[in-house]
Amino acid sequence: MQRQYALGIGFHDTASGRDCILEYPYPAIPLAISAWEALRAYMEYEVHSLEDIHVEDELHEPGDPPYEGLHTFRNARRRLHRRYRDGEVGLWMIFGWYLYHVMTLWTLPAFIAQREALWLQRRPQTSVPKKMAQWSEPLPEDQWAKPSELLKRQSAAVKRVWAKKKQAPLAAVFAEARSLTGDKELQREV
Repeated sequence: MQRQYALGIGFHDTASGRDCILEYPYPAIPLAISAWEALRAYMEYEVHSLEDIHVEDELHEPGDPPYEGLHTFRNARRRLHRRYRDGEVGLWMIFGWYLYHVMTLWTLPAFIAQREALWLQRRPQTSVPKKMAQWSEPLPEDQWAKPSELLKRQSAAVKRVWAKKKQAPLAAVFAEARSLTGDKELQREV
């Protein structure tokens, strides 16, 4: 037996007049749910970049460029030594970190990532086709879809469960939130 999971997104193609669906396969249901949550967060909370939702990871310092490169390698090395001084990691961690980076050619991956980011910044920007630019224009606020009361209740329940159980698997958080809401409509929809 083999299980398959996918995130399906439906849309209406106005050019052809057909209803279409895109399916993105995932090896596990938590990954599919996470992909949907990323899309939902973008739509509901206007999350436009990873910096909007990520905690500072100490690999980027103020004034660093937004891409990964040699600066992130140096910041990671400084962070490792700080963690060793604070007693968070031992000598085996230091040895493993240096061994890994020697085996992966030290700073070469960071150098290549930095060169590619700089190369992409220098490339001339191609213009977007007029139809695509028109389609990408934001809708007026009066045309925005409004969340249903059911979605609001479910979102509040998920936030409550997530606040208590940050390390729980995402599927378990949603399952517990669904059982807490006690919505017959919601349980019927799922």
